[in-house]
Amino acid sequence: MKDIIKKVKNDKGIIFNAKIYKDKIEKDWFITFYDSRYKAGFNKLGQGICSYYVGTILNRKGYYGNSNKNSGLCLYGGEPDWYIDYKPYQKLVKFLKDNIKLKRVKNES
Repeated sequence: MKDIIKKVKNDKGIIFNAKIYKDKIEKDWFITFYDSRYKAGFNKLGQGICSYYVGTILNRKGYYGNSNKNSGLCLYGGEPDWYIDYKPYQKLVKFLKDNIKLKRVKNES
């Protein structure tokens, strides 16, 4: 499957490129966030900030994560610009739920 690139804008107007892809070695879905303001010296998506298993973002059983129901996402605590506030984060979570099919974990309901 081809990589999916989603643009996510926080309430400061900062656009993050979210690259959603299936890793060939782990055979699992990941999401990597990039700050689109900093492309020079990095890559066309921007400066890489962090990566998560999609299952963690979706709070799926078998992954380490917390409920995302009433939250945004801090991408890196050392940089005050690197966060996604509630509304755009919830839109991203919905997109992931609707479009990414994760493997089921044993005993998952």
